[in-house]
Amino acid sequence: FAAMLGVLKAGAGYVPVDPKFPIDRIRDIFDDAGVRAIVTDQQLGEELRKSKANLLLLDKHASEIEMRPSWQPPSAIGENRDRDLCYVIYTSGTTGRPKGVMIEHRNAVAFVRTLKMVYRISSDDRIYQGFSIAFDASVEEVWAAFSLGGTLCVAPEDVSRSPADAAEFIAANRITYFSTVPTFLSMVEGDLPTVRLLVVGGEVCPPDLVARWVKNGRRMLNTYGPTETAVVATYADCVPDRPVTIGKALPGYLTYVVDERMNAVHSGEPGELAIGGAGVARGYLNRPDLTAEKFVANPFAE
Repeated sequence: FAAMLGVLKAGAGYVPVDPKFPIDRIRDIFDDAGVRAIVTDQQLGEELRKSKANLLLLDKHASEIEMRPSWQPPSAIGENRDRDLCYVIYTSGTTGRPKGVMIEHRNAVAFVRTLKMVYRISSDDRIYQGFSIAFDASVEEVWAAFSLGGTLCVAPEDVSRSPADAAEFIAANRITYFSTVPTFLSMVEGDLPTVRLLVVGGEVCPPDLVARWVKNGRRMLNTYGPTETAVVATYADCVPDRPVTIGKALPGYLTYVVDERMNAVHSGEPGELAIGGAGVARGYLNRPDLTAEKFVANPFAE
């Protein structure tokens, strides 16, 4: 997280990968993104030693890093602008070929603003961090804490994979905010008494999960959105004995249900969800044809 903040403070954008990715996938991502520097450790660095990018190995170069001044150096680049790239996250998509989604600072800020307005997170909250940083859901966790002065509680990798261990970690660290997928939540036994806000997404949320977890003043949000809209684009408050839906657009986002010709359909008719607004990404890195196909002008804009 310090490295991510450092990259942004330097005026650059970051490309997060999971070290558990196959090494060929990591190399392909870095080649496609044209990364100039890689911040990692010796274990992964050994696999990337032939890379053209500069390698900063946090363990091997620790003593050199410690010698750097503790005060903020003057910026040679200047502050980030709202249309500069903040990060590029690669998704496999339906074809299996990784494609990099380019998120600008204005896109990320549009989403982060909703964390206070819609999620109602405050500086008193303790945020569970369990998603891989290569997955956009981690942006929701990290910036829920960083943007509002809350506490980020980072679960070890083995804990984040185990519902039982995660529940124990949440209790021990008095977590108040927990974001996960419905399948993982369904495998958590017992209650999570310190959690006041549950956020689920990525899968269909079954009504019985809502009935089980919405109690004692706890709030539960069902969210939806692709990586191309900076994490999520819609939300719904879950209420027991009511249908679970993806709800409505987050503030600053726009949603339309359209037919194949981009005409709005009537209520109750099938259609495809189109998303607009400030959260929509710049496009796909090095994929102008796909960007032109998927990122289209809003036909409903006045």
